[in-house]
Amino acid sequence: MNQLNRWSMFAIMLLVVVLSACNGSGETQEDVNSPNEEEQQVTNTHAYGETVIPADVSRIASINLEDMLVSLEVPLVLATAIGSDYYLEDQLGDTPISVWGEELNYEAILESNPDLIVASNVIDENTYDELTKIAPTILYDREKWRDSIIQMGSELGYEDKANAVIETVDNQLEEAQNKIEKAVGTDNEVIFLRTTATDLRINFPGFEQNGETYAGYAGMLYKDLSLSPAPIVLDLQEQTEPERQVAEVSQEILPELSSDFIFVASGSAGGTSEDVSRDQESFGEIEQSSLWKDLPAVQKDQVFSVNPKHWISSGPIADQLKIDDVVEALTE
Repeated sequence: MNQLNRWSMFAIMLLVVVLSACNGSGETQEDVNSPNEEEQQVTNTHAYGETVIPADVSRIASINLEDMLVSLEVPLVLATAIGSDYYLEDQLGDTPISVWGEELNYEAILESNPDLIVASNVIDENTYDELTKIAPTILYDREKWRDSIIQMGSELGYEDKANAVIETVDNQLEEAQNKIEKAVGTDNEVIFLRTTATDLRINFPGFEQNGETYAGYAGMLYKDLSLSPAPIVLDLQEQTEPERQVAEVSQEILPELSSDFIFVASGSAGGTSEDVSRDQESFGEIEQSSLWKDLPAVQKDQVFSVNPKHWISSGPIADQLKIDDVVEALTE
């Protein structure tokens, strides 16, 4: 072997040694730059199976989970509202909002070109199947938003933000408790009343569903803000199936609504402006009755009307708005 060939062989051997050292344990450069895809996959488990969440999600369509998703500041390309005058319109900014009527607007969802759909777990399996034809679809429990936002943050890569959201709400709650206790003390009873054009409902401080316990729409008012449910609330809850979070009552029960404070939401989260107007008009008729006027809270001017759009909703933003409402009512 002549000297030129010897030098060529030496250079090749040196190159092999350098590459092996860079890659470690004989790994190829492809192995180093392309980790096992299965190790990177995140799977969302839900009632209808399992969904692998795509990597690098940048276009999310929301089905009734906007409150949590806006709080996490994820890249939304579509929001879905039930009814009009959505309480998150300002927070959603330029994000298109599709109104959910009798069924979802699948065409609007398709046109938003999502790479992931994040939906409330209240959708049925047929709806889920239709959504999966558009994009991978994952589900979360909106009513247990604290648990869900942690899971959502972990699965979508926003874990730190999810923890920060909960901390913000908890800090606001603690501050509100201090303000309320200072203003009215701690021995006050409250009733959350919801009225529509056709019925009168008293909300409970919680309910059960599928073996889970939920706070319900008025749970924060009854449990977290230095107030207690009035005896009539607990009596009605004992007489009602545990899966229900409200009791539908007649005006004959009005004399029994003895409490320090009454909060009234006239309407529903999904009502149109016309619906809410009719609901409020119906409550106006109740307010004119002698039964209503004789209530202790009415006589003390301690009845407060609140917006059903966020009170009959769940999520960190809805809860923050509820806290603001109660603090404003009881401390100003």
